[in-house]
Amino acid sequence: MDVSAPSPSNTDSLLLVTGPNQLPAAVATALSDNFQVTAVSNGQQTLAVLAQSPVDIIVAVSPLADIGDADFCRQIHKLPTSHYGACVLLVSQSTGPEIVRMFHNGADDCLPLSMDPKEMVARLQALMRCCQRHRQLNPLTGLPGNAHLTREITRRLPQRGRLAVIAFDLQDFKAYNDVYGYYRGDQVITQLSEILLRATNGHGDSDDGVAHIGGDDFFVLSSPERMQALADAAINEFEQVFPEFYDPKDRHRGGIIGFTRQGEEVFFPFMRLLAAAVTNQPDDIQHVGQIAAILSELKEYAKHTGNRGLVVDRRRTHDARRAWRQRPGFRI
Repeated sequence: MDVSAPSPSNTDSLLLVTGPNQLPAAVATALSDNFQVTAVSNGQQTLAVLAQSPVDIIVAVSPLADIGDADFCRQIHKLPTSHYGACVLLVSQSTGPEIVRMFHNGADDCLPLSMDPKEMVARLQALMRCCQRHRQLNPLTGLPGNAHLTREITRRLPQRGRLAVIAFDLQDFKAYNDVYGYYRGDQVITQLSEILLRATNGHGDSDDGVAHIGGDDFFVLSSPERMQALADAAINEFEQVFPEFYDPKDRHRGGIIGFTRQGEEVFFPFMRLLAAAVTNQPDDIQHVGQIAAILSELKEYAKHTGNRGLVVDRRRTHDARRAWRQRPGFRI
């Protein structure tokens, strides 16, 4: 069997910062063959380019012409994370303490100029993958976000009857956040993420997972046969612990007092954990957008009906969904 490396896509952008040292021709060729390379000759040009367009990775050849390596790393490290993915120095004869200093000042890696070009490219690509995964994690819960969720649904969607996408969110969480503040709101979100992880670990399998796309919007990927037990476990645990989120006076009256933009008092009952699920059993569910739209309908249905427990989409075709939406009294 002939096993060969996949051909490069050249879609990853690399900003190459050269200095007085000559970049080995084999390294320059390997970089241009595997990345979209933009070359500059000093640190100031680097900052100017990054201010105009972000890049996936910065590769700087030490020493630089106009700035010390440590100062360069420090300046790059101060930039917003949206400007670049990683910063790597290519060094010739730097000592161990000098390399440690580069890391302390913000370098993500230091590689020798003499490294085999293929190994260098592989290391740069591995570092970029790590950075991309880190970017996709929700900073509060550490869970994968929207990009991971979309990718996994797309991967599993063709396996008919084996995928269930369960959406969880908290009814009246915004009111809670407005009254108690973002710090306590973040504590609720963190605890909800732990509840969902326990439910998934207890009732899912190795292919199941939790995603957090922001705020109180969570998703669990599971299967039709496991989704009910998983959702029940999460809802039951949340109902046991949610009173501790409230002050004694609010627990006593069963909710909180909020205000409209006009200053009118509004009573909000305790938060409820809503759960809605869509499976890929119907053949006419072909892409992520359909699943997202159906889940949005089901969550609105759960909010308006006060439904406790998992709301499952059991309609089989688009025609059935359209008829359901057009029925008399539909208010979603």
